[in-house]
Amino acid sequence: MHLTQFSQLIYGMSPLKSIQLFWDFRGPDAQHTSKHFEQHLLQFLKTYADRKELNCVEIIQNQEFWYSCSLTIEEPQLSALKTTLKPHRGIYL
Repeated sequence: MHLTQFSQLIYGMSPLKSIQLFWDFRGPDAQHTSKHFEQHLLQFLKTYADRKELNCVEIIQNQEFWYSCSLTIEEPQLSALKTTLKPHRGIYL
């Protein structure tokens, strides 16, 4: 059992919900644009985000000309990052 899960069990804390934010790019340059945006997200996280070790950035190919750049965060980070980065959509994991 992971230490975080153990402390949540012992102290009755509810686990933090994870959220995956998406930025969608469409068209023949979508793959290149999503990779470029990924670099900006990584730079932003390195500079500004707290608890950045918990964040995961990835590129997802949805269809031939539709790529998404995603960022996985914890729920407490949502309000600050949503306002600053303006994702197109998001889902709870």
